[in-house]
Amino acid sequence: MMAHQQYDPRWDYVYLAMGIAFVLYCADFMWMVLGAVLCATSEWIRPPPGHPSAVRRWNRKKAQGKLKTPIPVSAKELKAKVSLDDEVDNSSPLSTTSLSSGVSKYHPRTSAATKIPSGTIGAKLDDYNDGVHESLVSLYNHYPLVLVQIPQYNEDAHCDSVVERCCTMAWPRNRVLFQVCDDSTDPEIKERVDAAVLKCQKAGHWVMLTRRTERKGYKAGNLLHGMQSVSTIPFNYVAVFDADFYPPRDYLYQTVYHMERNPGLGFVQARWSFLNPPSIVTWLQRCQLDLHFCFEQRGRSFFGQCFCFNGSGGIWSMNCYNDVGGWNTDTLVEDTDMACRAYVRGWKFKFLYWVECGSELCPTYAAFKSQQYRWSCGPMQVLVKVFPRVLREKGPFLSKVDVTYFMFRPLLSVACSISCLGLPFMAVWIAPWSWPWNYVHWMVFISSMYLVIPYTYISIFSFPYLMFCNCFAWFRIYAYMHGLLGVKKAASWKVTLKVGDGKTFKRVYHRPYTLELCGGLWNGAVFAASMWTISKKWHNPQNNQYQGMLVSAAYCGLFSIIFFGLSIGDYWMW
Repeated sequence: MMAHQQYDPRWDYVYLAMGIAFVLYCADFMWMVLGAVLCATSEWIRPPPGHPSAVRRWNRKKAQGKLKTPIPVSAKELKAKVSLDDEVDNSSPLSTTSLSSGVSKYHPRTSAATKIPSGTIGAKLDDYNDGVHESLVSLYNHYPLVLVQIPQYNEDAHCDSVVERCCTMAWPRNRVLFQVCDDSTDPEIKERVDAAVLKCQKAGHWVMLTRRTERKGYKAGNLLHGMQSVSTIPFNYVAVFDADFYPPRDYLYQTVYHMERNPGLGFVQARWSFLNPPSIVTWLQRCQLDLHFCFEQRGRSFFGQCFCFNGSGGIWSMNCYNDVGGWNTDTLVEDTDMACRAYVRGWKFKFLYWVECGSELCPTYAAFKSQQYRWSCGPMQVLVKVFPRVLREKGPFLSKVDVTYFMFRPLLSVACSISCLGLPFMAVWIAPWSWPWNYVHWMVFISSMYLVIPYTYISIFSFPYLMFCNCFAWFRIYAYMHGLLGVKKAASWKVTLKVGDGKTFKRVYHRPYTLELCGGLWNGAVFAASMWTISKKWHNPQNNQYQGMLVSAAYCGLFSIIFFGLSIGDYWMW
């Protein structure tokens, strides 16, 4: 680099540090992309059971008469790990009344089911396999005992429908307990939950309801309380679904197989799909989450690296759950917390890309910010509160190294974001350089390529999504700092707004968001100063510094517009 006469060479180290941060971050992402490509290739060559390619091959062989037809499941003897007629200790203070069918009847306000239903409810097991492909059904000669937890808190749009949706999952009814962990305080919502639970019980499902007098520990505390209420039942696996989720009918058939085949798996995570009507704010979320699931989760799973449980749409092994000590209520992201503790103890995780769990995205920009605050603040809480304890755990050394990088990775993204946001100001005033203009923002370009190429495939929509991510980085840094410093706001839980099936949200009028407004003012000031400097000092288009200043002005001017737009996001992002 040819230095300007006022240039201080010590700033070279700052730019070098920025470049190293960008290179590491991009290298990590390209590693995940490689893993995702290899995973997709291996699934195409040898598709696992339940994969769409495996189903098509099964159907083709069956049509050609080359398929060895397995013994029908309904004719097999169910050799369950726990006898279907085994009764569990009913010394619980919660009263139960057994019906002749073996289902435990309870009144949602006062009691809970603590008894495994005896025998199979219904004449044929085939009734519970309806809608599940026969290639999946043929994998099972016994059915492990599964707990499905449905935590919720004042979920007005989904409080009752989620119970019915979960009960549509195929599995023998006396081998799966649907536990509604309701922390709601609204009397009307509580009545709707009661009615939904009773309706599903009358339909023959094994359903129970738990409630707490004090909402301590938020979602993690709710799940812990639910687990304690069924501690006498020897479940093999526990699945978790948030209130806005739509599990596929064959979810348990798809996931339990992998857990049974590999006892070393701590959890299996399914991919989220999204059911919202199209809007600007939901499109931005789709880009972000599809990138996360398609590349990050898939790639890390293929290489056997640590990745986080997503809090919903996944199923845990109870052996793993008990080994790590269950949910931790110290942080807002109990899912990431327990995944890190499990991985460092030697447990492995698996991501099933082809298993989709429908869900609802945030309908407004305000709701999106609230959700992202929790998702950004939580990992920093894990880093501060849990990381020292994780390192003291007994486990493989390489697992500790992987978890260490996984926990510190958000700080690497913070360094990249600060560099992108502060680079124009530094390059023009603090340490002006004389590089040609097309190299001035090379760091911004490199840091952004990982957002553009994989999902949008260099389409017309790449640029707006790229700009949004770089602007939203300010808010992420704000949330990261709250988590690291342990501010009071970081310990609170705000329910994410959801509106229900296929509904849209109306325009919301609000005061401009302070952080975005400050970002707009900052970039607007740099733009104005750049233009003033250009008009006063440089008039030669061939001057390298003139070219760099011109690019900085354009860059900051565009960012100021986007920041001002985000400051009133709910006026138009709907």
